[in-house]
Amino acid sequence: MENVSFHSMAKRINIILPQDTVRTIDRLSLPGQRSRFIHRAVEHYVATVPARKLYRSA
Repeated sequence: MENVSFHSMAKRINIILPQDTVRTIDRLSLPGQRSRFIHRAVEHYVATVPARKLYRSA
């Protein structure tokens, strides 16, 4: 991750997640930090999963 403030380059988007996923995120993230948690999880996923698997359709 770059040394850029999380909110300095942030953009609001709408996504739909299963209720169980949202409950897990809420259980693991600090109050008011849901977006930051998701951002870090996605950054980790992209950094650790081989690129060929990232582009494979679900």
